[in-house]
Amino acid sequence: YITSFTGLVDNMSRSGQVGGREALGLGSIVRKLILFYPASVLVGTPQELLQRYLEQLVTLSCGFMRASRGEGDEAEMFSEATDHLLEAWVCILQESALFPQNYCREAAAAIFKTFLETRLAAPEGTRAREVDEEIGETEEEDRVKYRDCLATIGALGRECLSLSLPLL
Repeated sequence: YITSFTGLVDNMSRSGQVGGREALGLGSIVRKLILFYPASVLVGTPQELLQRYLEQLVTLSCGFMRASRGEGDEAEMFSEATDHLLEAWVCILQESALFPQNYCREAAAAIFKTFLETRLAAPEGTRAREVDEEIGETEEEDRVKYRDCLATIGALGRECLSLSLPLL
């Protein structure tokens, strides 16, 4: 199944035609795949296939984060797909010792950097400033709303401290 899935993701990535619905489906599949086939099972697959699968997870995670920057239903689907992929990364990080050496660190660095770029306002990031938003009104709501996402990004940041601390 992993071989077929990896081939599907390869084809979709090359075509450049991943829309919001497809992203949401891919994110859901990845999350369920990690839940039913934990890292301890995944590391039993051939090394080349595992490496390609993990590289695709990084590519999808970063791509979906970039696509979720916009407004509307499409961006919301990419945002939800990103959440699914971040859930999968939690499982991977918990058993990072099973994966190739330094792989989780490199993947965490790429995802952490992309998260900061897409969530920070200019000049360091690409997120547009919201004119009408008052910090006092939404601060607590955002903390609650994005709690799981921020916890995962924090875990990714701890995995690659040499990169994440200077970026912060």
